[in-house]
Amino acid sequence: MRPNVLLDKCNWSLLRIFRVIVQEGSLNKAAIKLFLTQSAISQSLKRLEEQIGETLIIRTGGKFYLTATGEIVFEASMMIYSQLMDYEERLNTEKNSLSGTIKLLVLSRIESTRYDQLLHDFHQKYPLVDFQVDVLKSKEIQQLLLQKIPALGIGINQSQHSKLKYQTLINQKYALFCSDKHSLYTKMFKVLNKLKVMDLFLFRVSN
Repeated sequence: MRPNVLLDKCNWSLLRIFRVIVQEGSLNKAAIKLFLTQSAISQSLKRLEEQIGETLIIRTGGKFYLTATGEIVFEASMMIYSQLMDYEERLNTEKNSLSGTIKLLVLSRIESTRYDQLLHDFHQKYPLVDFQVDVLKSKEIQQLLLQKIPALGIGINQSQHSKLKYQTLINQKYALFCSDKHSLYTKMFKVLNKLKVMDLFLFRVSN
């Protein structure tokens, strides 16, 4: 084997195919494992042997054996594979260890199982992330977001601003109520003109 050939000329794709060939015990099984044709597997093995400058596998009587160089290359491919798997696991761990603080600007009295579930699921996935919650009116929330405050806002969407991105979280329902003494009690009507002449009690809320 030429000096530094594994460092200078071999690529991981060929080493990976070689590793699977040895692990599966045949070129045909390796082709099935890698979703490639047997011809492609044979060509990859040939290219790897040409790059290294030595025969890696001796095929005879339907079986194959690793040469001394083949043993070394297989061991190297396994070490690289093991290290890559370790790095992959560390990357996934780092991804799931997201930490920091998310600022939430929210309207008071939000009652929604979807909202509760969203906060619960997020905390389960990213337990190191904290929430800072400020309770404000919807208009104030929008004004702060327009000032580029790094935060998420949850409020009543009466009008959309072109510089903000909106996502529906809850479809809120509103209704008018009357007592059993009212003339409209139990009445069904489709036209709202009757309500124009009715007296209403309005409750002002911070929205």
